[in-house]
Amino acid sequence: MKKALSIVLATILIFAFSACSDDDNKNVVDSSIVGTWKESSFGYGGSGIGIWTFKSDGTGILDVTDSQDNGSYIANFTFSYDGKILKVAGTGLGEYATAQFNTYISSDGKTMKLSDEEGTRTLNKIIEIDK
Repeated sequence: MKKALSIVLATILIFAFSACSDDDNKNVVDSSIVGTWKESSFGYGGSGIGIWTFKSDGTGILDVTDSQDNGSYIANFTFSYDGKILKVAGTGLGEYATAQFNTYISSDGKTMKLSDEEGTRTLNKIIEIDK
């Protein structure tokens, strides 16, 4: 199970660029990202589901369930989002990592696309949180 959790953590942070100082994630939050989003093909091979919750205070929770190995993982993170760039930082399984994504949220606020050099992830909003 520890190996599976390590793989999930690596998947979460595979898009990491380089470590950011704490100043890079100082709770700059465009309210359009606030809420809970579902990523239906999460992780290696797309066998997992990721539920991302972004709060207005710049903190969040990622809850991952992987159907391939019946594993699950919860990670707490901080983030900043300026309407174009999403920066995420968190610690899981004793490792600190960061990731940065070019971000597009649809005009109806129901679909978010996160892109970097590895590809594009699509998330769908499932819960609206009071901003």
